[in-house]
Amino acid sequence: MTSPPGFYADTGAKPDGLDFTQLLSQRDASIKIPINYVPVPGVSLTAACFPHGEYAIEAGSKCFSNLLAVGFRRFEVDLFWDPGRAIWSLCPVGLSDTSPGISTSRTTVSIQTHSATASLASGQLSDQTDVAALSTPAALALLQPRQTSAPSSQTVAISTSPFAAAATDLSNSIARDSRTQEVSSTATTQSVTNTNDGEEILTRAGDYDCSSDLTFDTLLTILNGHLENTEDNLNATTKYLTLHLRLAEAPNNTNSSSISSLDEQPESLGSLIASNNSQFLYTPENLRSQRANLLAAGGWFQVATQYVPARGYFDIDTSDAVASSADGWPSESFVELANAKRFLSTIGRVDSDLTEYNYTSDASTLFPERFTDETRQTTISITGSLTQGCFFNSNDVTLGATNSSWSVTTVGNTSQTDSSSLDALLTSANRLVACGISPLLNTTLLNKTADQDYAPYKAYVQSTIWSWATDEPRNTSKTEDGELDRCAVLNVSSSRWQTEDCSNSHHAACRIRNLPYQYAISDNSVSYERAEEACPKNSSFTVPRTGLENQYLLSTYKMYRDSEGSAIDDPADQLLWIDFNDLSAESCWVIGANTTCPYQAQDRGSGRTIVVPTVAAVIVLVIALAVIVIKVAANRRTTRRKTRRGDDGWDYEGVPS
Repeated sequence: MTSPPGFYADTGAKPDGLDFTQLLSQRDASIKIPINYVPVPGVSLTAACFPHGEYAIEAGSKCFSNLLAVGFRRFEVDLFWDPGRAIWSLCPVGLSDTSPGISTSRTTVSIQTHSATASLASGQLSDQTDVAALSTPAALALLQPRQTSAPSSQTVAISTSPFAAAATDLSNSIARDSRTQEVSSTATTQSVTNTNDGEEILTRAGDYDCSSDLTFDTLLTILNGHLENTEDNLNATTKYLTLHLRLAEAPNNTNSSSISSLDEQPESLGSLIASNNSQFLYTPENLRSQRANLLAAGGWFQVATQYVPARGYFDIDTSDAVASSADGWPSESFVELANAKRFLSTIGRVDSDLTEYNYTSDASTLFPERFTDETRQTTISITGSLTQGCFFNSNDVTLGATNSSWSVTTVGNTSQTDSSSLDALLTSANRLVACGISPLLNTTLLNKTADQDYAPYKAYVQSTIWSWATDEPRNTSKTEDGELDRCAVLNVSSSRWQTEDCSNSHHAACRIRNLPYQYAISDNSVSYERAEEACPKNSSFTVPRTGLENQYLLSTYKMYRDSEGSAIDDPADQLLWIDFNDLSAESCWVIGANTTCPYQAQDRGSGRTIVVPTVAAVIVLVIALAVIVIKVAANRRTTRRKTRRGDDGWDYEGVPS
């Protein structure tokens, strides 16, 4: 008996405490950057969940659930078309309908989760996409990724000692995390595997033991459960699926049939995704229509200011009196908060036996082959240092020269990673993110799958924090005399952020004309509240929003210190003000001294500050708005503190203490 498909991660897999604060504040710092320029941690599902050739639905479902829960954002999925069952499976070998333990009928997997959640805005925002709109080569040509070829690699040596120390701290915490979870027995190769719910029947097929229930449908059901369980502004993140397509091997070592000789074509992947997850899916049609008119109602520049993508990252064409972009991408704030979309799906590698299949029917749902990843050639030392391939170039600060759009590098290209090499792997992941590249994990950590031990995978995600130093941000406090440690600084010696007393004086980081990688430093040392007025003309007080921006700011400040020498107010001062603070609410880090915490509301009874997400989308139907206003008014009369629904349909959740 197998568990019903759905999202059910281990208790403790989800980041909390300081880990959660770091991930949340870093997400919020970068949330207006176009998604193609924000590196995220990625993982190969085969390496993390199925390295031993066992494809069990119980273990596989738990593994994928844990990977989602710990914070992975990008997933590489190997899918196999099983012509005997006419189904997309995760098992590399076809399972005939008459094999022992295999059901002879196919049923549609219903969407369910193990914890109840309310119906949210995503269900109201599903798009009616026109399949024919992108079914021709001409229409597909309208969709161009930001980057079609990687710029030439350069040799860059960047100090890694602070990151190596952070990696060691993370790996040391793995044993502690592992002791807090129940670890299942090591995967074995056998016909029947015992599970908590009884016996799970697996079929021996060549070198693999497979469950017939472990299909693409199952994967989509788990993803849907996770998206539903995290559909609030505190926990929501955008996910990316890359689907590598192959023809399943024939059972009993017989020759595989090519797609042209099959009785029926493979099932449409786009239809499967649309039927399970359409309410969450950001599609090529969404991108095409939004690029065509940036000023259309609900377009990138016609939403609330907090959702508008940063303009310095893509070209805008106004030659036809309509603002458009041929290469731009929206920000996570626009995709996720303004439109309640949560994931993108892209075709990856396609097996030669499947190339004759016509995928144009999926064009409105799936992005074209390799559309959202551009492999970056890098060289990583044995200690995890990135010696070649970093996009940082102190001699050229233009976006065109540092076009890191959708850049991905695979790390851990071995069958497994042991404890002796884990530190280097964590360091390399951190350095890649700091250099504008998404690190894709392609190894089994500590020879344990993520369902057996989520701790090393959780540490890997945490290693991609490029902003805060270890143990930062520290617990802050407020006194009658002023604010203590409620503002952030960049430490030139550690390359990381830390908290600082807002009344202290430091130079300030200033961005020149909203350009991503061009900075100036204030001439004078000032307090945090005076940093904006201290910035030079044509610049503004700022915070780095990506790891690569952080590298350019760090370089600018070092050059400023070298050029000014003894003229600096305090040559021993290694701290630089950045525009990030939690003055409005403790542990809620925002950009702007006068910005209110977007998760804050007042509890009128206890006087406490309760943290809740802000409104995430615009209601366009007057009748819907009227109903919501009535409900909110009723809630204020009858409740003091509880989870509540906002005007946009999102559920509001309190920040974990």
